[in-house]
Amino acid sequence: MTTRPRTNATDQQAADQSLMDGFQKHVSTIPSLMIAGTSVPTTTVISTLQARITARSVTAPAKATYQALVQADHDERTKSQALVSGAKQAIQLMFAGQIEMLATFGLKPRKVAATRTPQQKAASVAKGKATREARHTMGSQQKAKITGATPQGTSAPVTAPAPSPGTAPAAAPATGATK
Repeated sequence: MTTRPRTNATDQQAADQSLMDGFQKHVSTIPSLMIAGTSVPTTTVISTLQARITARSVTAPAKATYQALVQADHDERTKSQALVSGAKQAIQLMFAGQIEMLATFGLKPRKVAATRTPQQKAASVAKGKATREARHTMGSQQKAKITGATPQGTSAPVTAPAPSPGTAPAAAPATGATK
């Protein structure tokens, strides 16, 4: 018989404690259990449950300590972020062209933006327009001009498509049978 494992640590701890209490109460009436084809003394089951309870009770304070340390680290980094960022910027300005000096602080020189020619700029504009056209994207002003309603009092004329001159309508069969 399989049981659904408890996922909450507090529930697991309480279940193990209850199971151990039951075995301790009935240790004289249940001397051993048959588990997986092997006879296991009740005292072994009790000691195993006690080990589980002890291990679980040690992890809760350790987890709380770890979480407190992580929070303290986060708080310290948040509090000192402005100072560290300012120091990095000052070093970047002091040693702007000196790569070796910046490297001693673990910094890299800032990248210089590449200047573009007027032809490159025009090509970028044309490429952007072509992309918007291909994707049928519009700005807010173009979207505002599109409406789904027709003006009141006017209706769009409904016309049937004209048949193409190369094809003639198919003639009905000459037989008089109908389905």
